[in-house]
Amino acid sequence: MKPSLDRCFSGQEVRDETWINFPVLGRRYCEIQYLPYAVEGGSFDRAVVIISDMTERKEAERQLKAYQEHLEKLVEERTEELRKSEEKYRNIFENAVEGMFQTTPDGGFLNANPALASMYGFDNPQQLIESISDVRTQLYLYPETRNELMAIIERHGLARNFEHQTRAKDGTIKWASLNCQIVRDKSGKILYYEGTIQDITERKQAEQALREAEEKYRNIFLNATEGIFQVTPDGRPLSLNPAFARIHGYDSPEDLMSHITNIKEIHVDLDRRDEFIKLLETQGYVYNFEFRMYRKDGSIIWISVNARVVRDENGKMLHRQGTVQDITERKRLQEQIFLQRDLALELARTSSLDKALPLCLETAIKMSGMECGGVWLKNPTGDLELVSSVGISEDVARKLSRVPEGSGGWTLTMEGKSIFMRPTKELTPTSFAEGYKYIAIIPIILNHEVTGSFNILSKVLEEMPQQDRIALDLLAAELGNIIARLNDQQQLQEEVKRRREAEKALEAERLNLQETNTALKVLLKHREEDKKELEERFVSNVKQLVLPYIEKLKKTRLEDIQRTEVDFLETNLNEIVSPFLNNIRAFNFTPRQIEIIALIKEGRTTKEIADLLHVGKGAIDLQRFLIRKRLGLNKDKTNLRSYLLSLA
Repeated sequence: MKPSLDRCFSGQEVRDETWINFPVLGRRYCEIQYLPYAVEGGSFDRAVVIISDMTERKEAERQLKAYQEHLEKLVEERTEELRKSEEKYRNIFENAVEGMFQTTPDGGFLNANPALASMYGFDNPQQLIESISDVRTQLYLYPETRNELMAIIERHGLARNFEHQTRAKDGTIKWASLNCQIVRDKSGKILYYEGTIQDITERKQAEQALREAEEKYRNIFLNATEGIFQVTPDGRPLSLNPAFARIHGYDSPEDLMSHITNIKEIHVDLDRRDEFIKLLETQGYVYNFEFRMYRKDGSIIWISVNARVVRDENGKMLHRQGTVQDITERKRLQEQIFLQRDLALELARTSSLDKALPLCLETAIKMSGMECGGVWLKNPTGDLELVSSVGISEDVARKLSRVPEGSGGWTLTMEGKSIFMRPTKELTPTSFAEGYKYIAIIPIILNHEVTGSFNILSKVLEEMPQQDRIALDLLAAELGNIIARLNDQQQLQEEVKRRREAEKALEAERLNLQETNTALKVLLKHREEDKKELEERFVSNVKQLVLPYIEKLKKTRLEDIQRTEVDFLETNLNEIVSPFLNNIRAFNFTPRQIEIIALIKEGRTTKEIADLLHVGKGAIDLQRFLIRKRLGLNKDKTNLRSYLLSLA
C-alpha cells in the first residue's frame, strides 16, 4: 500500500485493485481509493482510504470475459465452418456434373456453374452469362415450354424433373431435366430463380431406343409366322401370340386361353409331351422337338418346338417359353416322298400293267387321305373303261365301268386338266348319287394326248390341300410314264421275241451256208489240184512234145522272118514253162498286165511296149504304176525289171 500512499501524499488520487484476506469475510477482491487531503495551508499529509468489495463484480467480469472469449471462439469456429461450408458448396457448385444456375425473372443469368456452361457449349460460366440474356428464346427449343415451367413454379413454388428440349450454342438439340424454385425477399418479391439442370439426352435416346425395340419386338411377337408362347411349369398359358392361336385353329390368343386352361389338353401323345418336359428340365432347352397337337376343330397337326426354361436367381422355374412351327405340310410331304419311294421300288419290280395300276391307286389314296379310287383308260371305241379300282364297291364299279364318249365325265377328263370338285348331278351323276363329297379327276397323258384318268373319291373330305393336289398331279404324270414304259417294255419283249425267232432262222441258214461253204471249199481244192495237175501235164507236154520240134525246126533252112517268128515262139513257150508265171500268178494280174510284165522283163522300154501293143505311152505308165503297186514297190526305188527277174 505504501507506494500508493506515497503517490496520494503527493496530491494524486490513486485507485488500486487487489485481493485482501479478511478474517471473517475471507479472501475478497477489493477496490482501494486513496484520496489526499491537507490541513488548511499545509501539505497533503493525510489520506482517506475507501475500500470497496469488488469480488462479485470481479467474478461477473471474469465470467463475462470468459463468455466473451467463448463467444469469440464460437464466432471464429462458426466463421471457419462457414468458410469451409462456402468452400465446400463452391466446390460442389464449380465441380458438379449437373448444371446449377440463378436467373432473373426476365430470363438472364445471375450465376451459373461450369457444368451448365459446358452443357450449352460455352467455354466458361462467364461466357454463358454474357451471351444469354433471355433463356426462353435463346436456350429453349420451344419457347412456350418456358411458359409452362413458369406456370408450374407460380402454382407450386417449385418444379421437379421438368423435361424439355434445349438448343446448345452450336445448334445441337438436347434433352434436359430441370429442378427450379423461386427465391423471394421478405416482402414476397421475386429475387431470382435457382435450380439445377441435367443433360438427359442419352437417357432419352436410350428410352427411345427401348421404346422402338419394345415396339419392334412387340411387332415381331404379334406378326411372327411362328407361334410364341410362355407357359407356367404346370402348363397354364401365360402369354401367346396370334400365330400360336392361329396354328391351333383359334381366332386369337384370348380365344384359345378361354377354351384351354392347360396346354396339356391339346397334346395328342401325352407320353411324348412327358418326354419333352423331362428333356427340357434336364438340359434347360430343347430344339426341333416334334409332336402332334389337336386343333380347335379336332383335326391333328404336327408342330416343331424350340423351348427353354426361365428360372429366378434361386434356380426356381418361373415358366417355359419358346416358339412353335406348324410342320404338318412338311410331314405330309415326307410321307408322300416315302410313299412315292416305296411305289417306285414296287413298280421297278413289276412288268405288268395289271399289277402297277392298283399300286398307284393305293399310293394316291394314302397320299390324299381319301377312301377310294379307280383308273379309267381309253378303249379302241374312244370310251373310258374302268381297268382298276381300290375301295369302290362292286355296284359302283359296275355303274362306273364305262364312261361313254361325249358324256360330262368324259368331257371333263379329255380337257387334260386336273379337276378337284364336289360332285354335281349334271357332270358326275353317279358320284353325286352315291353321296361322295369330293372327287379328284386327274388326266393320264401319254405322248401329249389324254389316254385316261385316275379318279379319287371321298365321302368324308370336302377339300384337298394344294400340296396333295400337286402330289396327285405328279403321280398321274408318273402313271403316264409307267404306262408308256410298260407299253414300250411289251413292244420290246415282242421285238425281242421276233428277233430271237429271226436269229434262230438265221442260225439255221448260217449252218446251211457253212455246210455249203465247206462243200465248195472241197470242190475248189479239188479244182485247184486238177488245175495244177493240168498245168504240170501241159508244161510236160510242151517240154517233151513241142520244144524238141522247135529245136529241130531251127536247124532247118528258114527265112529270116520265119526264124524270127520261131525264136519268138520258143521264147514264149519257155516263158510258159518257166516258174515265173507261177510266181506272179499269186498277184492276180490281168492278162494285159502279164503281157506288159513279160515285155518289161525282156528289157523293153515304155515306148517300145506301147508301139508293140499299139497303145499310148500314158496307158503303159499307168499299168507300170499299178503293177508296182500290186508288187508292193510304190514306196521304194527298186527297179521293176530287176525285181521281175528275181521272180524267174
